[in-house]
Amino acid sequence: MSKQFLNPKEFAIETGLTYQNVLHLCKTKEIESKTTVNGRRFLIPNSELLKFQGGNINYISIEKYEEILRENQRLELILEQIKTLVKEIV
Repeated sequence: MSKQFLNPKEFAIETGLTYQNVLHLCKTKEIESKTTVNGRRFLIPNSELLKFQGGNINYISIEKYEEILRENQRLELILEQIKTLVKEIV
């Protein structure tokens, strides 16, 4: 069973990036990462490997997908409300 999270050193080994580069990517939020309770260590979701190993620049995490889906649903509701308002005016 694969690990759910990798530390920056493990991520660097898997991707071929330098450790310093991985830390920079975490700090600038170019890759998703979580910090430990004390905020001193990064934990990188295993799913982030797909961005680098697969070369798929269109990849997004399931969390980001769900966030976008919720936003789209919210916008659809707003559009329906606008349509209803326009019909009432006309």
